Amino acid sequence: MSSLPDPPTNSVDWRLVLPMLALLGLVCSIYAPGLGYELVYDDPMLVGASRLTGALGDLPGVLTWDLWASTNQAEASRSGYFRPLFLLSLWLDRQVPQEFWLSAHRLQDVTWHLGATGLVVALAHRWGAGRVAALAAGGVFALHPAHVGAVQFVAARNDLMATAFLLLAVWQIDRSGARGLGSLATLCSAAMLSKESAALAPLLLCMLAVARGVGWRRAAGVGAASAAGVLVAVGLRFSVGVPLPESSGSHAMLAVFGPALGHWAAIAAWPVDLAPGLNLTWPEAAALGAMTLGLVVLVGVGLASGWRGLAWIGAGGLVLIPALAGVAANGLVADRYLYGPLAFWAVALGLAMARLPWFAAVLAGGGLGGALAMQTVRTLPTWSSEIDLWRAGVAAHPQPYTWAAYGAVLEEAGLVAEAARYTERASSTTPPMPHACFNVTRRYLQSGAPAEAVRAGAAALAAGCPRSPELLAPLAVGQALGGDWAEAEATVSGMDGDPTGQAVLVRCAAAVRRGDLEVLLRTARSGRGEPDALRGQVAFLLRASGDEAAALVVEAMPFP
Repeated sequence: MSSLPDPPTNSVDWRLVLPMLALLGLVCSIYAPGLGYELVYDDPMLVGASRLTGALGDLPGVLTWDLWASTNQAEASRSGYFRPLFLLSLWLDRQVPQEFWLSAHRLQDVTWHLGATGLVVALAHRWGAGRVAALAAGGVFALHPAHVGAVQFVAARNDLMATAFLLLAVWQIDRSGARGLGSLATLCSAAMLSKESAALAPLLLCMLAVARGVGWRRAAGVGAASAAGVLVAVGLRFSVGVPLPESSGSHAMLAVFGPALGHWAAIAAWPVDLAPGLNLTWPEAAALGAMTLGLVVLVGVGLASGWRGLAWIGAGGLVLIPALAGVAANGLVADRYLYGPLAFWAVALGLAMARLPWFAAVLAGGGLGGALAMQTVRTLPTWSSEIDLWRAGVAAHPQPYTWAAYGAVLEEAGLVAEAARYTERASSTTPPMPHACFNVTRRYLQSGAPAEAVRAGAAALAAGCPRSPELLAPLAVGQALGGDWAEAEATVSGMDGDPTGQAVLVRCAAAVRRGDLEVLLRTARSGRGEPDALRGQVAFLLRASGDEAAALVVEAMPFP
């Protein structure tokens, strides 16, 4: 297998500038509609509810906070994610007037994507691809639909940042002297302080340095400098008291490796109808044809691009490995994790296309780039709102995770009856989705369907949902409304806690029906809530269940 010749110079070929600007302009025009899209997924919490205001007083927190401690949800458990440069980027977005914050966030996301695209083109050309092949590689990377989530999802900006810093670090391999190694170490620190996906940067850069042919001594220096950069980022993390994220262990990572790799290979090769929500707890039928095509293309590009291209493909794999920890911890296989690997694989693609005649490279690059661009335009509106996002998620990955997420956003939109139906689907499978277990009976009650609440609650318990107060208390109300008071009392008996306040209503109302008024009086004297409100709620429950006489008794009772 022959290798590519060394490029004649390490300087930038200025004849690339105009066509590269045209490519970047195309990318801007494709992503322009997304500038006004809503915050979705984790963005409402991590970005919309951020404690950052853009004031100078925020900066100490930016440099010391755990990622999720930066939100108004700071009382939640610490995530172990330390990404101060990402938080700094959010702080910079907020230097503009508040009414322009959303546009500023979107513009910065697109800017990072443009920067990474330019680096892919420049590196492919520096490593031996001609102008046409390098531009084709950059186009395939820039226009791939798998990147829509990374570019439109503000909280995924850390993927864009870490990738850009790693590519800049690769650019430093050719710089001689201590200054070049110092720059490389700084860029590795910056990548790690953007996202932990850069953890294997020393191995990645050392491998590429060897493939570049800089000599073993220089390659060892590259490895040492990049390791020093990563250690500085880790040391800073511990100095401010942010521990490493909890790990699921190597066995869990190995367990998810096959399914996750298959999904990523499939969407890399066949990026059609992309949407978030693939959770490995509920494995779906593998897209075997797309998976096979993806792996064949990756191997074929490696073989066609020579040993340097194989090094770039291996480097992309090293960027992907840390993502397996997140997949193992959460079960979610995110398309955005492919952003960094595809940047490195795109350089290998450029080296492979350099072996084609220029007209063949134009046809191949133009055809592939055009197809990807059209699919990106088709995918972009998926991220326009929470409802659009999770409707697409349900269609692409019909699993309890997406059903539960869609149910949550439907309820926020006021579509409670439809939300209840999707929540029931998520709570009645084995294993059930815990979030759905807590909400299924409540949503049916809110939609005015107590009989459905009873049926769905029974199905959820049969599927293995925990006997939580959030599930049982609305279930008991549904049973009472249906006239099954004995079953309602049995449901709330021995229930641990009553955060909903509904179990006490069932107990009081059931006791009144038996002629025992003391339970209601004792509850009113306990000081838990307003006695008159309690009286009205118990009377309402009795009347709604068809027991008008008992409701009148409650209303006539002398209360303390």
